[in-house]
Order: sequence, then structure tokens, then C-alpha cells
Amino acid sequence: MLVASMITCLALNIYHEARGESVKGMQAVALVTKNRMSVTGESACEVVYSPYQFSWTIYKPKVTDPKSYKLAEKIAIDVLSGKVSDFTGGATFYHRIDVRPHWAKKFIYRKTIGKHTFYFTLERPV
Repeated sequence: MLVASMITCLALNIYHEARGESVKGMQAVALVTKNRMSVTGESACEVVYSPYQFSWTIYKPKVTDPKSYKLAEKIAIDVLSGKVSDFTGGATFYHRIDVRPHWAKKFIYRKTIGKHTFYFTLERPV
């Protein structure tokens, strides 16, 4: 059963991390959160608001584009309900293609989708 707070947490993450991406790019960001839920056993909200995982959670920006948020909400529902199969190869991390985080070199590259590069690791997200 999907809980409204899970949908909201994931939708906010999709909105702030991938708004402006294609639907596939937004789904990929959502799938990373879902994959982390599987690895850590945490809820969507625990994964999204885990310290220093997603930079937008530090600044807590507001939703300014209701249409994009509604799309993010639909994607969150589809991903959490299993309607979207994992096409990221089990990715548990990603970053924008225009940055080079120090952690990326120790993870397994999966693919680049839109403006994000996706990685896999068996390690618990830090």
C-alpha cells in the first residue's frame, strides 16, 4: 500500500533533482531512491531526508512549478507501485553530468540518462 507521505517525499525529490529532465530521466532519479530503499530497508522519506544525500533537502526550496510537481507525483506513484521496471541497472547513486564527485570513482558506472550519470554500489549510501 502506498502512503501519501512516501509519494510526497519521492515526488519532491524527483521535482527538485530532475525537474526539466525527460520522463525517463525523472523515473531514473526515482528508481535510485527506490533502489536505496531496498538496500537500506528505509522508507522513501528516510532515504530522501538522510543527511547530505540530496542537496535540495538542506535548503528546502519551495515548489514553484505545479505542473512539473504533478508529473513528479505521477512518476512517484508509478515507481513506488512497480509500474516502472528498473532500467538503471540497480543504480543507487547519481550525479549531474557537469560535476565530478569524489565518491564516483569507487562505484560501478551504470549509464548516463539525460543530465545525470548513474552508479551502483553494494555499500550503504553514506
